[in-house]
Amino acid sequence: MSAALRLEDFARPAAPRAPVFSAADMAAEYARGHTAGEAAARDADMEAVTAALRQAAEKAACLQDARAEVIAEVLGAVAPVLQAISRQLAADMEDRLTRTITAELERLCLAGLDPTCRIAADTRLIQRLSRRVEQLGLSHVTLLPGPRTEITFNGGRIAIDPTEITDQIAALLAELSPSEE
Repeated sequence: MSAALRLEDFARPAAPRAPVFSAADMAAEYARGHTAGEAAARDADMEAVTAALRQAAEKAACLQDARAEVIAEVLGAVAPVLQAISRQLAADMEDRLTRTITAELERLCLAGLDPTCRIAADTRLIQRLSRRVEQLGLSHVTLLPGPRTEITFNGGRIAIDPTEITDQIAALLAELSPSEE
């Protein structure tokens, strides 16, 4: 038989038809794909940000450890020097007090005033001050031995405790030193 005379065989099952989607189906599928793509992009962005934050936190921890190490090294190097300075200040305190008090008494004498005050201090400081008070001719300055250096006058009182000053400096230095925890 020739090809032109060939008739279609209807006994065979029909070939499956290609699915046909409506415009609404296509729009809905597009929206679902778009939403899924946005969610995937957000997830990828969040993972990238999380990784960057984790890396920054690790770097900050390393920097903080390095900073603490440098501070400990510097304090370890500087603390002995500061302690030596505070010991020197404490050792030289009597000379400083003598110079400061006599300078102030001289200033008052040069201003034409005969100050009225009472100075209490340890015996050595009183001996040093008494010579200077006599030289200046100050008759209203009373010198008394006492446990603390204290100047009392009409307007008030000044108390100077070299041990307390040294102890406060030592306490400040102890606060600066790194503690072993």
